[in-house]
Amino acid sequence: MTPPGAALAADWQLWLIENLLNGAPREAVVEALVGAGLAPTLAAEQVEAVTGSDAFGRLAGAMDQAHWMASSLRLRRRLAGPPTLPRVEAVSTETLRDDFHARNRPLVLTRLDPRPAALDRWGFDALAARIGDVPVAVNTRRQDARSPAHIEQHAEEVSFGAFLERARTTPGDDAYLVSKNGLLANPAFAALFEDLQPLPAFLDPGVFPKGVSLWIGPAGTVTPLHFDTHDVLLVQVVGRKRLRLLPPDHPGLYAHMDGYHCRYDVEHPELEARAGVSAADALDVVLSPGEALFLPVGWWHDVRALDPSVTLTFLNFRWFNHFHDHRPRSR
Repeated sequence: MTPPGAALAADWQLWLIENLLNGAPREAVVEALVGAGLAPTLAAEQVEAVTGSDAFGRLAGAMDQAHWMASSLRLRRRLAGPPTLPRVEAVSTETLRDDFHARNRPLVLTRLDPRPAALDRWGFDALAARIGDVPVAVNTRRQDARSPAHIEQHAEEVSFGAFLERARTTPGDDAYLVSKNGLLANPAFAALFEDLQPLPAFLDPGVFPKGVSLWIGPAGTVTPLHFDTHDVLLVQVVGRKRLRLLPPDHPGLYAHMDGYHCRYDVEHPELEARAGVSAADALDVVLSPGEALFLPVGWWHDVRALDPSVTLTFLNFRWFNHFHDHRPRSR
């Protein structure tokens, strides 16, 4: 920021308003302005002008309500105790809907019943042999993204077989076939649809294959901390993935949103310093091939591939599953 002169520059005006709204003492704000080069009298006048305005009064009232709500959420979370992540072999539609979807609780399924054929047919070599010549768009230059929200911005076209060989042999986070690449929307991959059968009873075949996405990448891919606006069933087909989950009632995360992402990595010390959340607060799970995670709407999650990996995600549950209107706005 540029030091203020006779009048506050725009960046200093924003700094002044933000700090006062967040409860900084007026004296401390005046002192900071003086330290940056503003005359003491003018610094005091600027603070008085802001705090005495009707607009600031309304904003301060809204901030008080937001802080009260955040405090209530923290109290509720503390009284409820830490969230849990149960592991079960199988689950009925009614149990998944009533005990986990309706209560916004995650669940690990150690097996799917019935078991989709893809879990036994989709090895790297088998996929390459079936459709290796098909060109696909692959998410690349992920390390160059200016923020987590832009990590899927760049794509390059290669043959599916060449990408599979790279994913199998070259660890890293710079080439990843993600949901946005729309692999299963490609007619050349229609032959794979039959391998997604039979579906578990809690998934609706009436909208199939819409709502199903395929993710393929090497060991080392990272999907940074973010949330989704729907329930997700994440099925691990090949390799292992580690997920760190944080419930939606961590209010500090929403102050640092960038789209659906948090600006800070789950392992970054700034996450705790700025959002009051650390990796120690997360539920940690490693999914092995054949296992699945039911991830409720709104849960923050960080996903990292420990091995060359093939993953399916399903959204086609037998209940309403579109909550886009409830997404909080980024600051």
